[in-house]
Amino acid sequence: MGIEPIYNSSAETVIRDDLGKINVNWKAFKKFIQEANYRGCYGSNIFSCALEYGHCLLDRDLSEIKGLSKCKQATVVKSLSALAKFLGCYEEYLKLIKNYGLSWTGRSADDLIIDRLNKTKDPENIFQWIKDVKEACPMYSVFMDYLSTTGLRLSECIHSYNLIVELTKEGTLAEKYYNVKTGLLEHFRFKEIFIRKCKKAFLSYVPLELLELIGKQEPINENHLKSRALERKHIPQRFCDVRENHASFTTEWLRPEEIDLFHGRVSGSVFKVHYYNPNIVADLRLRAAQAVQAILLKVNSDLVMKKEQNKGGEKP
Repeated sequence: MGIEPIYNSSAETVIRDDLGKINVNWKAFKKFIQEANYRGCYGSNIFSCALEYGHCLLDRDLSEIKGLSKCKQATVVKSLSALAKFLGCYEEYLKLIKNYGLSWTGRSADDLIIDRLNKTKDPENIFQWIKDVKEACPMYSVFMDYLSTTGLRLSECIHSYNLIVELTKEGTLAEKYYNVKTGLLEHFRFKEIFIRKCKKAFLSYVPLELLELIGKQEPINENHLKSRALERKHIPQRFCDVRENHASFTTEWLRPEEIDLFHGRVSGSVFKVHYYNPNIVADLRLRAAQAVQAILLKVNSDLVMKKEQNKGGEKP
């Protein structure tokens, strides 16, 4: 016997066929995902995964999920969790997870580290990929400079880039987004875009010259960048590698807690949560500028940066 969801009929969470069998109202579920803040690619993955394996939840049989890889298993478990909340049977779903011995987490931290050690041994390969993209797709050259120097996730970088373009045209970039005194883009001002449940972006150091250059561009579309630009040119997608490379490469100039902050990683460190404030780290802007300059040189950027004169965070 399948799960009988606890739901308000007016919410239209389920639809029954002629035999009374429960079917999910997928249109309503899609709306639920959007309203629950599952955005972008993550929201799409949640929906498609729940659509594929939703029968496991309805039939109260998760044996099919047991046969999946650890990584895929965790993805399905999380997707069905969202579906269970939508159907009003989340508590029962938690019991099912426990009874079947399923895990919310994918591969272990040890496995992930080993994968990384075996992955990219030469950062120059990533810089060369960035140069290849810029050469093959000149219209994305400035964007690739921005992506490589901030370490933002692709979707975050596109949102931020387009926001800079929009606010520059409005003449409100400094008022709404860019802190001229610190040289930092303050993503946290737009919580609905950048502060998500699992993935976050708080701050990015961006030189004024790069901001001005972005402000002269047109907004870009993620699907166009991936499918029409890269796929048609037969260029592999290595955006995640750029972020990983940024974290490793900038250790020469930035401390681990600073890289974590720029990458939107929140740890349980008492120091980081309760005391660390980048606005009062006197030389952060100087060191961040040095890291950005080094990256721009590696990717053959046409951008010429002015030398940071001030270590105290005043307007350059």
